[in-house]
Amino acid sequence: MRCPFLFSSPFQILSIYVNDHPDKDLPDENSPDPSESNPEANRSPEDAAGDQAGTDQSEAALVNQSAEEEGLPEWEPLTPELVEDEAIRGDFMLRWAAILLACLFAATYISDTETLVHVKTGQYLASHGFWPPANDVFSYTANDRPWYNNAWLFDLTLSGVYGVLGDTGLTLFKILLLGITFYVIVHLCQREISTWWGSILAVLALIACFPQLNVTPEIITILGVVLTMSCLHQWQEKNSARALWLLVPLFLVWANLDPRVFLGIALLGLFALGETV
Repeated sequence: MRCPFLFSSPFQILSIYVNDHPDKDLPDENSPDPSESNPEANRSPEDAAGDQAGTDQSEAALVNQSAEEEGLPEWEPLTPELVEDEAIRGDFMLRWAAILLACLFAATYISDTETLVHVKTGQYLASHGFWPPANDVFSYTANDRPWYNNAWLFDLTLSGVYGVLGDTGLTLFKILLLGITFYVIVHLCQREISTWWGSILAVLALIACFPQLNVTPEIITILGVVLTMSCLHQWQEKNSARALWLLVPLFLVWANLDPRVFLGIALLGLFALGETV
């Protein structure tokens, strides 16, 4: 008996195979190509990235549209320029927050006895020729002893403020001095150090100095030290000789407002020593 496949054509063999195996699926001429039914498989990475960018833009447009409907600002992608702008804005707000905090600390009612003594001394100087008396005119037991009033200019200034604005003027004078002091402090910052540290340290300095923040010559010393540091900082950063020459009138006025001007001179000497070493 001969085998039926020996003398059969290929088409006959194929028909016999199909009849014997009806559960097998053979490729159909009309069936679509798998690559055509799944076009994502033939796409390049560049096309996929472009579609992703388009999807992101569509989502951003939807977010902006919903924000406009709700009255909110448009959404912006996070960029280095935007981060820098936000940092500058935050630094500006932090600096002025420290200054306003100093002004709030200074906004107190003045009832200190030492302050009132300086006011009374200034009134006496104003009515007796603006020159400090040789003896202590306010002492009953030591009125014949020499009196060295090194803060005579502060007394005159304080009595003038009190004569014009009264108790409120003393408070405003204190606010003005502390506002100037901490305005200078928050702007003293090295280039390599974040400006946020200047504001944070200014607040810490304010808390530390709060017990001494009275309308007395001591507050002039705090301002004088800060102004001295500012002049030295300007000279160091910009090599400005004018900043050093400003120390001469600063020390001259400071010496007549408060006898602690030696602190500024000592600070200048330490700075010069540090620059030469």
